Amino acid sequence: MGEGGAKTNGVPVHMWFYDNHDCKVSGQGEPLGEWGFNPLLDQALKTTHIEFYLQVVDNCANLAPRSEVLTVVFDNACTAGQFTNITFRYSR
Repeated sequence: MGEGGAKTNGVPVHMWFYDNHDCKVSGQGEPLGEWGFNPLLDQALKTTHIEFYLQVVDNCANLAPRSEVLTVVFDNACTAGQFTNITFRYSR
């Protein structure tokens, strides 16, 4: 979310787990201020402990950090389902 809590397009987010890295920009191919990804986990990994890491960055070509790293712990994807509405809030 942008300043004042408004949904904001154009925010690049670097995400990674294991050796898989990706970068998404809010609002690109998604509703206002949103982004998403499908980790395409192997069936055997869906019942294991996985940690996803997310960080707002300068842009997808330059992953210089603009936020602290958010760690999302996923202990059993088959039981937990999917994450929705992960919200980054603007702060100074």
